[in-house]
Amino acid sequence: MTAECAAMEKEVSSTGYVDHTSTTQSAAANDVFRVLKENFYCPQRIEQMPTIDETIKTSGDKYTMMVPRQGAGSSERLTSKILCDPGLDVRQEEAGFRIIGIRNNSSALFSEVMNGDLIISANRVAVNNLKPGSYLKASTTHWFKELLTGNKGACMPASIETRGGPKKVHLQLSSARRYAELTETGRDDIRAIHIDKFTSNTYADVSSALRSCNPWKLRGVILDLRGNGGGTLESAVDVSSLFIGGPGKEVMNEVRREGFRSHITKQPAQFADIAVGLLVDEESASASEILVGSLKHHKNSLVMGQKTFGKGSVQAEFAVPSVPDQRLKLTTSQWMTPSGENIHGKGFKPHIYIDDVRVSSREKIDAAMEIAVQELAHELPKRNPKKQRYRSQY
Repeated sequence: MTAECAAMEKEVSSTGYVDHTSTTQSAAANDVFRVLKENFYCPQRIEQMPTIDETIKTSGDKYTMMVPRQGAGSSERLTSKILCDPGLDVRQEEAGFRIIGIRNNSSALFSEVMNGDLIISANRVAVNNLKPGSYLKASTTHWFKELLTGNKGACMPASIETRGGPKKVHLQLSSARRYAELTETGRDDIRAIHIDKFTSNTYADVSSALRSCNPWKLRGVILDLRGNGGGTLESAVDVSSLFIGGPGKEVMNEVRREGFRSHITKQPAQFADIAVGLLVDEESASASEILVGSLKHHKNSLVMGQKTFGKGSVQAEFAVPSVPDQRLKLTTSQWMTPSGENIHGKGFKPHIYIDDVRVSSREKIDAAMEIAVQELAHELPKRNPKKQRYRSQY
Protein backbone atom coordinates (compact mmCIF):
# COMPACT_ATOMS: atom_id res chain seq x y z
CA MET A 1 0.00 0.00 0.00
CA THR A 2 1.32 3.42 -0.85
CA ALA A 3 1.73 6.15 1.74
CA GLU A 4 -1.34 8.30 2.21
CA CYS A 5 -1.58 11.32 -0.04
CA ALA A 6 -4.16 13.82 1.07
CA ALA A 7 -5.30 14.66 -2.43
CA MET A 8 -8.43 16.70 -1.96
CA GLU A 9 -10.33 17.43 -5.15
CA LYS A 10 -13.78 18.16 -6.33
CA GLU A 11 -15.12 15.35 -8.51
CA VAL A 12 -14.56 16.07 -12.21
CA SER A 13 -16.42 14.65 -15.16
CA SER A 14 -13.31 13.15 -16.75
CA THR A 15 -12.81 10.81 -13.80
CA GLY A 16 -15.02 7.80 -13.38
CA TYR A 17 -15.20 4.04 -13.37
CA VAL A 18 -13.15 2.13 -15.87
CA ASP A 19 -13.36 -1.20 -17.63
CA HIS A 20 -11.92 -3.95 -15.46
CA THR A 21 -12.71 -6.86 -17.80
CA SER A 22 -9.03 -7.68 -18.25
CA THR A 23 -8.61 -8.18 -14.50
CA THR A 24 -9.74 -11.19 -12.55
CA GLN A 25 -12.85 -9.63 -11.08
CA SER A 26 -12.96 -11.66 -7.90
CA ALA A 27 -9.31 -10.98 -6.99
CA ALA A 28 -9.62 -7.26 -7.77
CA ALA A 29 -12.90 -6.98 -5.86
CA ASN A 30 -11.30 -8.70 -2.87
CA ASP A 31 -8.36 -6.26 -2.93
CA VAL A 32 -10.68 -3.25 -3.18
CA PHE A 33 -12.82 -4.57 -0.32
CA ARG A 34 -9.74 -5.02 1.89
CA VAL A 35 -8.37 -1.51 1.15
CA LEU A 36 -11.77 0.07 1.82
CA LYS A 37 -12.23 -1.83 5.07
CA GLU A 38 -8.81 -0.73 6.29
CA ASN A 39 -8.97 2.91 5.25
CA PHE A 40 -12.48 4.20 4.44
CA TYR A 41 -13.76 6.61 7.09
CA CYS A 42 -17.00 4.64 7.56
CA PRO A 43 -15.88 0.98 7.23
CA GLN A 44 -19.21 -0.33 8.52
CA ARG A 45 -20.81 0.65 5.22
CA ILE A 46 -18.53 -1.51 3.09
CA GLU A 47 -19.81 -4.83 1.74
CA GLN A 48 -17.94 -7.40 -0.30
CA MET A 49 -19.46 -7.71 -3.76
CA PRO A 50 -18.54 -9.69 -6.91
CA THR A 51 -17.05 -6.72 -8.83
CA ILE A 52 -14.94 -3.65 -8.12
CA ASP A 53 -17.67 -1.19 -9.05
CA GLU A 54 -20.32 -2.91 -6.96
CA THR A 55 -17.98 -3.03 -3.95
CA ILE A 56 -17.16 0.66 -4.28
CA LYS A 57 -20.84 1.60 -4.59
CA THR A 58 -21.56 0.11 -1.16
CA SER A 59 -19.58 3.03 0.32
CA GLY A 60 -22.31 5.44 -0.79
CA ASP A 61 -19.57 8.04 -1.33
CA LYS A 62 -19.31 9.81 -4.69
CA TYR A 63 -15.67 10.73 -4.06
CA THR A 64 -14.55 7.10 -3.71
CA MET A 65 -13.54 5.69 -7.09
CA MET A 66 -10.83 4.03 -9.15
CA VAL A 67 -8.57 6.62 -10.83
CA PRO A 68 -5.65 6.44 -13.29
CA ARG A 69 -2.35 6.21 -11.48
CA GLN A 70 -0.88 9.18 -13.34
CA GLY A 71 -3.98 11.08 -14.47
CA ALA A 72 -4.38 14.86 -14.29
CA GLY A 73 -5.78 14.72 -10.77
CA SER A 74 -3.69 11.85 -9.42
CA SER A 75 -1.63 12.07 -6.26
CA GLU A 76 1.57 11.48 -8.24
CA ARG A 77 0.82 14.49 -10.42
CA LEU A 78 -0.24 16.72 -7.53
CA THR A 79 2.92 15.97 -5.54
CA SER A 80 5.38 16.03 -8.44
CA LYS A 81 7.92 18.85 -8.38
CA ILE A 82 9.15 18.36 -11.95
CA LEU A 83 6.07 18.86 -14.14
CA CYS A 84 6.69 21.34 -16.95
CA ASP A 85 4.83 23.38 -19.57
CA PRO A 86 5.95 25.36 -22.66
CA GLY A 87 6.15 28.68 -20.79
CA LEU A 88 3.12 30.32 -22.39
CA ASP A 89 0.73 32.79 -20.78
CA VAL A 90 -2.71 32.54 -22.34
CA ARG A 91 -6.09 34.27 -22.26
CA GLN A 92 -9.25 32.34 -23.03
CA GLU A 93 -11.43 33.53 -25.87
CA GLU A 94 -14.49 32.10 -27.57
CA ALA A 95 -12.40 30.72 -30.45
CA GLY A 96 -9.57 29.23 -28.39
CA PHE A 97 -6.68 30.39 -26.21
CA ARG A 98 -4.77 33.53 -27.18
CA ILE A 99 -1.04 33.67 -26.40
CA ILE A 100 -0.47 36.89 -24.47
CA GLY A 101 3.01 36.24 -23.14
CA ILE A 102 6.04 33.97 -23.46
CA ARG A 103 8.14 33.52 -20.33
CA ASN A 104 11.83 34.25 -20.27
CA ASN A 105 14.14 31.26 -20.72
CA SER A 106 11.28 29.02 -21.85
CA SER A 107 11.32 26.64 -24.80
CA ALA A 108 8.40 28.57 -26.34
CA LEU A 109 10.85 31.40 -27.12
CA PHE A 110 12.51 29.08 -29.63
CA SER A 111 9.30 27.63 -31.08
CA GLU A 112 7.17 28.79 -33.99
CA VAL A 113 4.56 30.52 -31.81
CA MET A 114 4.31 34.25 -31.18
CA ASN A 115 2.33 36.63 -29.01
CA GLY A 116 -1.13 37.03 -30.50
CA ASP A 117 -1.33 33.53 -31.98
CA LEU A 118 -4.54 31.63 -31.19
CA ILE A 119 -4.26 28.01 -30.04
CA ILE A 120 -7.20 25.98 -31.35
CA SER A 121 -6.03 22.49 -30.37
CA ALA A 122 -3.47 21.19 -27.89
CA ASN A 123 -2.21 17.69 -27.30
CA ARG A 124 -4.69 16.52 -29.99
CA VAL A 125 -7.67 17.97 -28.11
CA ALA A 126 -9.75 20.73 -29.72
CA VAL A 127 -9.97 23.80 -27.49
CA ASN A 128 -11.95 26.05 -29.85
CA ASN A 129 -15.72 26.24 -30.14
CA LEU A 130 -16.22 25.08 -26.57
CA LYS A 131 -19.80 24.36 -25.59
CA PRO A 132 -21.93 27.46 -24.94
CA GLY A 133 -21.32 28.91 -21.50
CA SER A 134 -18.08 27.03 -20.90
CA TYR A 135 -15.78 29.81 -22.05
CA LEU A 136 -14.78 32.57 -19.65
CA LYS A 137 -14.65 30.10 -16.75
CA ALA A 138 -11.44 29.93 -14.75
CA SER A 139 -11.76 26.15 -14.52
CA THR A 140 -11.67 25.83 -18.32
CA THR A 141 -8.40 27.76 -18.46
CA HIS A 142 -7.00 25.46 -15.77
CA TRP A 143 -8.12 22.46 -17.81
CA PHE A 144 -6.28 23.85 -20.84
CA LYS A 145 -3.10 24.38 -18.85
CA GLU A 146 -3.26 20.78 -17.67
CA LEU A 147 -3.37 19.67 -21.33
CA LEU A 148 0.01 21.32 -21.82
CA THR A 149 1.59 19.98 -18.64
CA GLY A 150 3.77 16.90 -18.51
CA ASN A 151 7.25 15.49 -18.03
CA LYS A 152 10.22 17.70 -18.83
CA GLY A 153 11.38 17.39 -22.41
CA ALA A 154 8.12 16.01 -23.79
CA CYS A 155 6.70 17.58 -26.98
CA MET A 156 3.02 18.45 -27.31
CA PRO A 157 1.40 18.88 -30.76
CA ALA A 158 -0.73 21.98 -31.21
CA SER A 159 -2.66 23.74 -33.95
CA ILE A 160 -2.59 27.52 -34.02
CA GLU A 161 -4.05 30.37 -36.04
CA THR A 162 -1.46 32.99 -36.96
CA ARG A 163 -1.66 36.18 -38.97
CA GLY A 164 -0.44 34.16 -41.91
CA GLY A 165 -2.98 31.38 -41.48
CA PRO A 166 -3.24 28.02 -39.70
CA LYS A 167 -0.11 26.19 -38.60
CA LYS A 168 0.76 22.94 -36.80
CA VAL A 169 3.54 23.17 -34.23
CA HIS A 170 5.17 21.11 -31.50
CA LEU A 171 5.66 22.69 -28.06
CA GLN A 172 8.44 21.34 -25.87
CA LEU A 173 7.75 21.19 -22.14
CA SER A 174 10.74 22.70 -20.39
CA SER A 175 9.50 25.41 -18.00
CA ALA A 176 8.46 24.51 -14.47
CA ARG A 177 4.65 24.55 -14.33
CA ARG A 178 3.34 27.50 -12.29
CA TYR A 179 0.23 26.95 -10.22
CA ALA A 180 0.02 30.51 -8.89
CA GLU A 181 0.68 33.69 -10.87
CA LEU A 182 0.22 37.43 -10.45
CA THR A 183 -2.67 38.96 -12.36
CA GLU A 184 -3.44 42.59 -13.11
CA THR A 185 -5.39 44.83 -10.71
CA GLY A 186 -4.35 48.28 -11.90
CA ARG A 187 -2.87 49.12 -8.48
CA ASP A 188 0.51 48.79 -6.76
CA ASP A 189 -0.87 48.57 -3.23
CA ILE A 190 -3.28 45.71 -3.99
CA ARG A 191 -2.15 42.81 -6.17
CA ALA A 192 -3.90 39.61 -7.20
CA ILE A 193 -2.63 36.04 -7.42
CA HIS A 194 -4.62 33.44 -9.30
CA ILE A 195 -4.10 29.97 -7.80
CA ASP A 196 -4.90 27.16 -10.24
CA LYS A 197 -4.34 24.17 -7.98
CA PHE A 198 -2.86 23.23 -4.63
CA THR A 199 0.20 21.11 -5.42
CA SER A 200 3.68 20.60 -3.99
CA ASN A 201 4.78 23.71 -5.95
CA THR A 202 1.94 26.11 -5.07
CA TYR A 203 3.46 27.42 -1.83
CA ALA A 204 6.68 28.39 -3.62
CA ASP A 205 4.73 29.95 -6.51
CA VAL A 206 2.60 32.12 -4.19
CA SER A 207 5.62 33.16 -2.14
CA SER A 208 7.61 34.01 -5.26
CA ALA A 209 4.73 36.05 -6.70
CA LEU A 210 4.43 38.11 -3.51
CA ARG A 211 8.17 38.68 -3.28
CA SER A 212 8.16 40.07 -6.81
CA CYS A 213 5.83 42.89 -5.68
CA ASN A 214 7.07 46.24 -4.40
CA PRO A 215 7.31 45.70 -0.61
CA TRP A 216 7.16 49.45 0.07
CA LYS A 217 3.75 49.76 -1.57
CA LEU A 218 2.00 46.41 -1.18
CA ARG A 219 -0.75 46.49 1.45
CA GLY A 220 -3.22 43.86 0.26
CA VAL A 221 -3.56 40.83 -1.98
CA ILE A 222 -6.54 39.15 -3.64
CA LEU A 223 -6.18 35.36 -3.74
CA ASP A 224 -8.18 34.41 -6.82
CA LEU A 225 -9.55 30.88 -6.22
CA ARG A 226 -12.13 30.88 -9.01
CA GLY A 227 -12.27 27.47 -10.66
CA ASN A 228 -9.80 25.98 -8.16
CA GLY A 229 -11.17 22.53 -7.30
CA GLY A 230 -8.57 21.70 -4.66
CA GLY A 231 -5.36 19.73 -4.50
CA THR A 232 -3.31 18.50 -1.56
CA LEU A 233 -4.13 19.23 2.04
CA GLU A 234 -0.47 19.96 2.86
CA SER A 235 -0.33 22.65 0.18
CA ALA A 236 -3.41 24.42 1.59
CA VAL A 237 -1.81 24.39 5.05
CA ASP A 238 1.47 25.75 3.69
CA VAL A 239 -0.17 28.59 1.72
CA SER A 240 -2.21 29.51 4.81
CA SER A 241 1.01 29.75 6.81
CA LEU A 242 2.25 32.55 4.56
CA PHE A 243 -0.41 34.86 5.99
CA ILE A 244 -1.67 33.72 9.39
CA GLY A 245 1.52 33.45 11.39
CA GLY A 246 2.87 30.62 13.40
CA PRO A 247 4.17 28.14 13.98
CA GLY A 248 1.26 26.42 15.68
CA LYS A 249 -1.75 28.22 14.15
CA GLU A 250 -4.61 25.84 13.52
CA VAL A 251 -5.60 25.63 9.82
CA MET A 252 -8.16 22.80 9.89
CA ASN A 253 -9.16 19.70 11.81
CA GLU A 254 -9.81 16.21 10.52
CA VAL A 255 -12.33 13.81 12.02
CA ARG A 256 -10.83 10.41 11.21
CA ARG A 257 -11.86 6.86 12.05
CA GLU A 258 -8.99 6.64 14.54
CA GLY A 259 -9.69 10.00 16.13
CA PHE A 260 -9.24 13.76 15.81
CA ARG A 261 -6.24 15.31 14.02
CA SER A 262 -5.35 18.99 13.92
CA HIS A 263 -3.32 20.51 11.06
CA ILE A 264 -1.24 23.52 12.09
CA THR A 265 1.25 25.90 10.49
CA LYS A 266 4.88 24.89 10.84
CA GLN A 267 6.71 28.15 10.11
CA PRO A 268 6.31 31.87 10.81
CA ALA A 269 4.21 33.91 8.39
CA GLN A 270 6.20 35.82 5.77
CA PHE A 271 3.32 38.17 4.90
CA ALA A 272 1.29 38.41 8.10
CA ASP A 273 0.74 42.17 7.79
CA ILE A 274 -0.84 42.06 4.32
CA ALA A 275 -4.63 42.27 4.14
CA VAL A 276 -6.03 39.30 2.22
CA GLY A 277 -9.18 39.15 0.12
CA LEU A 278 -10.53 35.88 -1.30
CA LEU A 279 -12.29 35.77 -4.68
CA VAL A 280 -14.28 32.52 -5.03
CA ASP A 281 -16.99 30.90 -7.10
CA GLU A 282 -19.12 27.75 -7.01
CA GLU A 283 -16.16 25.70 -8.28
CA SER A 284 -13.82 26.74 -5.45
CA ALA A 285 -13.66 23.50 -3.50
CA SER A 286 -11.83 21.34 -1.02
CA ALA A 287 -8.29 22.67 -0.43
CA SER A 288 -9.50 26.08 -1.64
CA GLU A 289 -12.14 26.00 1.07
CA ILE A 290 -9.56 25.01 3.68
CA LEU A 291 -7.61 28.17 2.79
CA VAL A 292 -10.80 30.26 2.94
CA GLY A 293 -11.72 28.81 6.34
CA SER A 294 -8.31 29.42 7.89
CA LEU A 295 -7.88 32.98 6.60
CA LYS A 296 -11.46 33.87 7.45
CA HIS A 297 -10.92 32.63 11.01
CA HIS A 298 -7.45 34.03 11.73
CA LYS A 299 -7.36 37.21 9.59
CA ASN A 300 -11.05 37.99 9.20
CA SER A 301 -10.33 37.95 5.47
CA LEU A 302 -12.98 39.30 3.14
CA VAL A 303 -14.63 36.56 1.03
CA MET A 304 -16.05 37.80 -2.27
CA GLY A 305 -17.80 36.16 -5.20
CA GLN A 306 -20.27 33.30 -4.91
CA LYS A 307 -20.90 30.47 -2.47
CA THR A 308 -18.14 27.86 -2.64
CA PHE A 309 -18.68 24.24 -3.63
CA GLY A 310 -18.89 22.71 -0.15
CA LYS A 311 -16.51 19.74 -0.07
CA GLY A 312 -15.61 18.94 3.51
CA SER A 313 -14.01 15.54 3.05
CA VAL A 314 -10.45 14.31 2.55
CA GLN A 315 -9.37 11.71 0.01
CA ALA A 316 -6.25 9.60 -0.26
CA GLU A 317 -5.07 7.20 -2.95
CA PHE A 318 -4.10 3.58 -2.30
CA ALA A 319 -2.57 0.92 -4.51
CA VAL A 320 -4.70 -2.07 -5.51
CA PRO A 321 -2.34 -5.00 -6.26
CA SER A 322 -4.67 -6.56 -8.84
CA VAL A 323 -4.99 -3.27 -10.78
CA PRO A 324 -1.43 -1.87 -10.99
CA ASP A 325 -2.20 0.90 -13.50
CA GLN A 326 -4.85 2.47 -11.25
CA ARG A 327 -5.41 3.45 -7.65
CA LEU A 328 -8.35 3.51 -5.33
CA LYS A 329 -9.14 7.06 -4.21
CA LEU A 330 -11.26 6.90 -1.08
CA THR A 331 -12.52 9.23 1.62
CA THR A 332 -10.46 8.95 4.79
CA SER A 333 -12.01 11.72 6.90
CA GLN A 334 -14.23 14.76 7.20
CA TRP A 335 -12.72 18.15 8.00
CA MET A 336 -13.77 21.24 9.97
CA THR A 337 -12.62 24.85 10.10
CA PRO A 338 -10.63 26.15 13.11
CA SER A 339 -13.92 27.47 14.48
CA GLY A 340 -15.45 23.97 14.30
CA GLU A 341 -17.64 24.57 11.24
CA ASN A 342 -18.38 21.68 8.88
CA ILE A 343 -18.98 23.09 5.39
CA HIS A 344 -19.66 19.80 3.60
CA GLY A 345 -22.62 20.28 1.28
CA LYS A 346 -22.95 23.92 2.37
CA GLY A 347 -19.84 25.79 1.32
CA PHE A 348 -18.82 29.28 2.41
CA LYS A 349 -21.14 32.19 1.75
CA PRO A 350 -19.26 35.31 0.62
CA HIS A 351 -19.29 38.55 2.59
CA ILE A 352 -19.66 40.37 -0.73
CA TYR A 353 -21.81 38.60 -3.34
CA ILE A 354 -20.74 39.15 -6.97
CA ASP A 355 -23.32 38.17 -9.55
CA ASP A 356 -20.93 37.63 -12.47
CA VAL A 357 -17.65 35.94 -11.49
CA ARG A 358 -16.54 34.91 -14.98
CA VAL A 359 -13.00 35.64 -16.07
CA SER A 360 -12.82 38.22 -18.85
CA SER A 361 -11.61 36.97 -22.21
CA ARG A 362 -10.46 40.36 -23.46
CA GLU A 363 -9.87 42.81 -20.64
CA LYS A 364 -6.81 42.71 -18.40
CA ILE A 365 -9.01 43.22 -15.34
CA ASP A 366 -12.41 41.55 -15.30
CA ALA A 367 -15.47 42.97 -13.57
CA ALA A 368 -15.35 40.56 -10.63
CA MET A 369 -11.72 41.40 -9.90
CA GLU A 370 -12.46 45.13 -10.09
CA ILE A 371 -15.18 44.72 -7.45
CA ALA A 372 -12.91 42.58 -5.26
CA VAL A 373 -10.12 45.16 -5.40
CA GLN A 374 -12.51 48.01 -4.56
CA GLU A 375 -13.94 46.13 -1.58
CA LEU A 376 -10.51 45.22 -0.20
CA ALA A 377 -9.38 48.83 -0.67
CA HIS A 378 -12.21 49.91 1.65
CA GLU A 379 -10.81 47.53 4.28
CA LEU A 380 -7.22 48.75 4.19
CA PRO A 381 -7.65 51.84 6.43
CA LYS A 382 -9.30 49.64 9.08
CA ARG A 383 -6.51 47.08 9.07
CA ASN A 384 -3.59 49.56 9.14
CA PRO A 385 -0.79 47.19 8.02
CA LYS A 386 2.54 47.65 9.80
CA LYS A 387 4.69 48.28 6.78
CA GLN A 388 8.01 48.38 8.62
CA ARG A 389 7.46 44.91 10.05
CA TYR A 390 6.49 43.61 6.61
CA ARG A 391 9.62 45.04 4.98
CA SER A 392 11.78 43.34 7.60
CA GLN A 393 10.73 39.98 6.19
CA TYR A 394 12.92 40.58 3.12
